[in-house]
Amino acid sequence: MTAPFNTTALLQLEQSCFTHPYSKEQIDQMLGSDHYRVWFIDRKANVSALATDTIGYMIIQQNPAEASQELHRIGIVPEFRNKGMAKQLLTNWIASCNSNTVLLLEVAENNQPARHLYESVGFSIISRRRNYYPNGDDALLYRRMVEA
Repeated sequence: MTAPFNTTALLQLEQSCFTHPYSKEQIDQMLGSDHYRVWFIDRKANVSALATDTIGYMIIQQNPAEASQELHRIGIVPEFRNKGMAKQLLTNWIASCNSNTVLLLEVAENNQPARHLYESVGFSIISRRRNYYPNGDDALLYRRMVEA
């Protein structure tokens, strides 16, 4: 993917959103691949591929051979959380997909706010990865099929 934005801006968002942010190298590696897309959301809940006045973002990995896409990251800066911004990003992602596309994501079992968000837009648990995270927490795998 050729990024229409500065990776430094994405890195700053990453550091604002997460306790354990991706490194610049991880971000550069993802953005250097044609299989990744980044969507941003601004203060007015506009979603686009351009990073202007952004308060959040998501990183999606596309797998055309399997007609699937996987959410790798979604983050909203703390002062804009619980205002529907993450849900707006997810809703736009789902709406942009072709019918019969499989959407996947994983989340820590104890991350109840994220689980509630994903379930509210139609994702369902399909599997568990025991002791997946460094702290020993399990990961839950979620799936959603995009309907016609």
